Amino acid sequence: MVIADGELSPAQARNLEDIVHARVVDRTALILDIFAQHAQSSEGKAQVELAQLAYQLPRLRGHAPSCPGSAAAASPAAPASASAAPARCSWSGSGARCADG
Repeated sequence: MVIADGELSPAQARNLEDIVHARVVDRTALILDIFAQHAQSSEGKAQVELAQLAYQLPRLRGHAPSCPGSAAAASPAAPASASAAPARCSWSGSGARCADG
């Protein structure tokens, strides 16, 4: 695993993964993983998972709606609420706190 001290674009992360043949994690992904480990309430866990999924969406490979046979191509359009901005999270001694973006 390679950890980058900064934000990487999806293309930068893919290029690094191809070069080093290892998983590349940038600062944001690492922070989200830490939040996920410390979230205690079911609401906090759900909000962190939503933020992780929103972060991972542009980084998915080979699952674009234009790919023939992909599940995304067969599924109906997402509702407007699904395109909301990801939650912003912070962690304190009492657990993860997230706010809708």
